Amino acid sequence: MSDRAMGLLIQVIILLMVFLTIGAILSWVILDPNLTWDQRLIGGGIAVVMIAILLGVTVTCVFKGGRVRIG
Repeated sequence: MSDRAMGLLIQVIILLMVFLTIGAILSWVILDPNLTWDQRLIGGGIAVVMIAILLGVTVTCVFKGGRVRIG
């Protein structure tokens, strides 16, 4: 398997893991009736930060030829 194919495979796995994590946090934040608004804001903030990091990594991977590099 070439470097590019390996990089893309790793990227897809990372994307899936991050999306599952974001989904779990958002569902917990939205569905849990016991949370206060402060806790909801913190949980939502974490999810937003994760999405921003995910987009940064994805854009970096695309422009660096599929190799996983952050920054």
